[in-house]
Amino acid sequence: MIKEELLYVHQLLAVTSEHLDEERDVPVPENDYADVDVGPYAFFENKHKHKAAVVALGADVGEASAEALEERGVEAPVLAGN
Repeated sequence: MIKEELLYVHQLLAVTSEHLDEERDVPVPENDYADVDVGPYAFFENKHKHKAAVVALGADVGEASAEALEERGVEAPVLAGN
C-alpha cells in the first residue's frame, strides 16, 4: 500500500474503534496500539509507522469485536483459510 492508503485505513480503524466504544459499548483496549507512537492524523510520519499502527489497531479492534460477539452469544465469522 502507498502511504496515503495506509493513512486512510489508519483513520478508518481509529473511527471504528471510537464508534465501538462510544456507540456500541464495546471497549477497544489499546494493547498493541498503545505501543505505536503515531496517530491517525499524523500526515508527515513515515509509512512504516502507519503500517505498524494499522496492524496493531486492527488486531485490537478485531479482538474486541470477537469478544463482544461471544458475550452476546453470536458466533464470530470464520475467514476462509483459517
